[in-house]
Amino acid sequence: MSNEAKIGLLAIVTFLLLFWGYRFVQGRNILESDKVLYAEYADVGGLREGTTVSRSGVKVGTVTDVYLKPEDLKTVIVELTIKEDLPIPTSTIAEIATTDFLGEKRVILKFDGPCNGANCVKNGDYLKGSLKGVVANMVGSPEDVKEYVDVVKEGMGEVIDSLSQSAGDENSAIGKTMADVDLVLQNLKATTASLNSLINRNAGRIDDMVRDVEVLTNTLEKRNAEIESIIVNADTFSKQLSGLDLSETLSSTEGTINSLNSTLASTDKAIAELSGIITQVKQGDGTMAKLINDSDLYDRLNRTAKNVDLLMQDVRLNPKRYTTVLRKKSKEYTRPENDPAFQPSGN
Repeated sequence: MSNEAKIGLLAIVTFLLLFWGYRFVQGRNILESDKVLYAEYADVGGLREGTTVSRSGVKVGTVTDVYLKPEDLKTVIVELTIKEDLPIPTSTIAEIATTDFLGEKRVILKFDGPCNGANCVKNGDYLKGSLKGVVANMVGSPEDVKEYVDVVKEGMGEVIDSLSQSAGDENSAIGKTMADVDLVLQNLKATTASLNSLINRNAGRIDDMVRDVEVLTNTLEKRNAEIESIIVNADTFSKQLSGLDLSETLSSTEGTINSLNSTLASTDKAIAELSGIITQVKQGDGTMAKLINDSDLYDRLNRTAKNVDLLMQDVRLNPKRYTTVLRKKSKEYTRPENDPAFQPSGN
């Protein structure tokens, strides 16, 4: 066999396998003989292809197509592929049922028993369709619902009578519970009355608080631009601060502090030396100590200074008196009328 023939055979086998897999996913097995039936519905409630068709909870087929009837777009036709060996009577109802609260659906074939001969449906026949919701599927027909309601009503009546009797007995658990509930309701009523009275007494204050809040809100709204500007400035300052070389600034500050400490130490040393000098002056025997501590020396210096002052004043008042020393003939001294030496001393 040539390579071309092998490739062609492989392609045919691959195509058949793909076709079989596609049909199998759709619910049709080409290796089995099935019959196709149809059912008409006014509404299928979201039924999709691939939905299971079951009988008494056993899967017997699959929904292979759902489409609108071309002649009547208000009618939906559902195509059902059923196993060939399943005898289905012509009176069978294909009921679409919702099996759970999540919306999962299934087509259930309802009939009384198997058929034979002309009473069985053939390939291409139509079944009667019906739709049942989740509540109806769980509860049943309206007659069943009425029966359930009657049973529940009767049971609830007995329960209510029992609760009434127990509630009337103060020593029973229900009676105590009812008393506690009544006490809680009374406390709640009193609390509500107190709260209502409190609100009434403070209604004016509450109105003032509301007005203050409204004024504050309006003020904030008016100052929104200013607040935004402050935030922007703070953000800019933060960015500038983060951009500074803080380590260099701290190093410079530390150097300045060290220099200041050195200067203070030098100042303390100078002050200590000056204090020592002052102590020596006060307690020593030198000239400075005598000037400070000897009152007699002070008086003599004071008199000397006064005499020098008088001399200078006399030179100023009588200059000729001191220039006649160079002359051959001296002039007789005449005491001034207001001689300072003879003026009363202010000391």
